[in-house]
Amino acid sequence: MARRRRRQTRIVATIGFLLLILLAGLICYLVWDSYFRDKDEKKKDESETEQVVNQKEEKDEKPEKQQNEKTKTEEVINDEKEEPSYDGENPNQGELLTGVITRSERMNDYLVIRVNIDQYLSDGSCRLDLKRDTEIVYTGTVSIVSSAATATCEGFDVPVAEIGEGDYGIEILVNSGDKSGVINGEVGV
Repeated sequence: MARRRRRQTRIVATIGFLLLILLAGLICYLVWDSYFRDKDEKKKDESETEQVVNQKEEKDEKPEKQQNEKTKTEEVINDEKEEPSYDGENPNQGELLTGVITRSERMNDYLVIRVNIDQYLSDGSCRLDLKRDTEIVYTGTVSIVSSAATATCEGFDVPVAEIGEGDYGIEILVNSGDKSGVINGEVGV
């Protein structure tokens, strides 16, 4: 029976020891957590206090100036709402088709000409006339290709052997539906 009591005493002592270790760990965790949480909260409080103090100082120093700036800002915002997001007229509503030659250069044995059209077009054609002085030395036609908000000509690759070297005037006639336009430029081959 004495053995049995010793065994029970050992079990109770072991369980008690484990409970004390768990309790000590829990206390350490709570102390550690509250220490770091307090530190973070103090930093937040300090930064918020600084912001409030800075705002109060700015309000005290320039109340009229801020009021004027707010009014001006509100006017600018209202003006922006009334104006469209682009400058000038909407090119899609114009009577003439317009555009720009984005590339005109000799590459190997070809004269490469690329054109962007300012309007959105779903179909049509582009006719290229290359002129030396007033004489047309080359004519070619390609289709119009549409993109998101504009269009482009498929592109012209003119064999240099057909036209020879020299300076040329570029005239591109763009046709789509009932609208047309001419895009001009110059190139040296």
